[in-house]
Amino acid sequence: MRLLAESPYLRKHRPRVYIVVNPAAGGFARRKRFAAHLTGLEHAVERYAACDPAPQPDWLLLESRYAGHATEIGKAVVREVERNRSRAVLITAGGDGTHSECIGPLLDLSGKPLKHLAVFRLPMGSGNDGADADSMAHACSMLPRLSKIRHTAAVRVTPRNAESSYSLNITSIGIDAFVTHTTNKLRKRLPGDTYKAVADFATLFYEPIYKVGNMSAVLRSRRRKEPVTLTGNFILFAIGASGHRYYGDHKRILPSDDNVCAIRTVSLLRKLALKKLIYKGEHIYQSNVEMASAESVEIRYDRVAPLQVDGEGRWLTPDDFPVMFERTEPVLQVLKLPE
Repeated sequence: MRLLAESPYLRKHRPRVYIVVNPAAGGFARRKRFAAHLTGLEHAVERYAACDPAPQPDWLLLESRYAGHATEIGKAVVREVERNRSRAVLITAGGDGTHSECIGPLLDLSGKPLKHLAVFRLPMGSGNDGADADSMAHACSMLPRLSKIRHTAAVRVTPRNAESSYSLNITSIGIDAFVTHTTNKLRKRLPGDTYKAVADFATLFYEPIYKVGNMSAVLRSRRRKEPVTLTGNFILFAIGASGHRYYGDHKRILPSDDNVCAIRTVSLLRKLALKKLIYKGEHIYQSNVEMASAESVEIRYDRVAPLQVDGEGRWLTPDDFPVMFERTEPVLQVLKLPE
């Protein structure tokens, strides 16, 4: 709070600050990573030690203690902000799943922006692809200088007969969702970084085990009068809130302006080569890769398939299809540095 209190935005508006912490996130639960975060925080605070401290804002620390708790906290914050009609800032400290679960309720307001509430996402997870800073040290350098608001969109994900969830970064169906879901399960039992090992396993065995079948996707965009339909045996279908996004700990799956990436199945040798290209963002030039821009994507499939939404995975059954992916209007207010 010492750093955040220095920001021009807080000095000007004096908002109430809600800080939501997920202590189970990788940035807290892994000792070495947490020690690195503390070092970055200490160095940042030292820079302001000699300055006259700004008045401490009204703030409340909230802890996410179980699955779905961050969503409950987000809903409670929205209700309180709507009731009080006073400015507030929501800081989420955790992984991408924590950010999307807690901030998702802000996007459940029929597309109307909650004008009194701004957010900032601290990178305290394992991958931190959707946070508002590259590292905790970077975040600590930003907090005292936050002064502006940028508006950003999200992706609403709605399986048939199920409640919607929101992706603030990238959501996908296919092999990467399998990797994410499996990694999250193994992380609770095995020490170290299991993502690469699971990714290597999935490259070899995902398609033979789950028998990837024909998938149909209808893409709609304001730029085109008619929708575009893609069909084929897709091993991956990813949709981002915008282009120029990465996931899986900085894998450049959407390196261009396009926010949709669809990858058809290929031979094992080409799959191994493609895996390396995805890490560099060079897969977009391959013949089995489709890149596009779309405001909505409707996917139909008659088999089971894994789905991930900002790093949180689940399995879909044929009854869950079609699944709708819809970009929201850019109503989410995110704190940022001056131009």
